[in-house]
Amino acid sequence: MSHRGAADRYDGIELVRWFPETARTVDTFPSVEDTCEAFAAAGFHRKALEQVRETYASSLADFLGEVDTFRRADTTMRGLTEDEYLRGKERLRRAAWDAGYTTSPETRSNRLDLLVLR
Repeated sequence: MSHRGAADRYDGIELVRWFPETARTVDTFPSVEDTCEAFAAAGFHRKALEQVRETYASSLADFLGEVDTFRRADTTMRGLTEDEYLRGKERLRRAAWDAGYTTSPETRSNRLDLLVLR
């Protein structure tokens, strides 16, 4: 899989931006359709699906300081090779460095799907 493909498919997911190989694991997660089908068996039906923005108060530099712990805690990061992890950490380090020299650093955020079942 190319890094560009992962970035295109999961453009709004911050973690995939820095560590595009995490898309391999994300690709194994159930689709919205699969999730709806599984819950339909228990009587739940899809009422809404919308994209929501999750924002973080912490900076990229803060995230860089936490990423070693995050690698052990996050399911999508545990499957990375050491080289993949180090490349992603370097991308994050460069972005944090660049953000430190701007007057309006990038807001950390994710765009996530919110599925409502009733």
